[in-house]
Amino acid sequence: MGYLANQLDTKFTISNRNHLKALQALKKMAEEYIETGEYLLFIDPERVLKCETLFEAMLCCGWVLYIDHQGNVIKIIKKGAKLGDDGIVFEYIAPFVDKYSYIKMEGEDGKQWKLIFKYGILQCL
Repeated sequence: MGYLANQLDTKFTISNRNHLKALQALKKMAEEYIETGEYLLFIDPERVLKCETLFEAMLCCGWVLYIDHQGNVIKIIKKGAKLGDDGIVFEYIAPFVDKYSYIKMEGEDGKQWKLIFKYGILQCL
């Protein structure tokens, strides 16, 4: 299960002041999926709920955040080669990602796409 993909390029930032809000959004996602019994591919909602930082929660979702000395997220890298329900994760945190952030990916079949964060909304092009 899962779809192999490589990250080609990224410009992804989250201001330090939005870390807690993004973490709360991920915990809300986890709670909703536990409540409904729906399955998140490659994401354990129980582990997400136990996370104390955005860094930890995103790691549980398969993404590594790079943070500068001021506490701002300045980069994101996919941990592992398979995609699961990553789009769901990004929909929940989109309101807290800085506008014009993006993640460009290429799938195992050569298809390329870009996740773009614009004014709190996630677009996939």
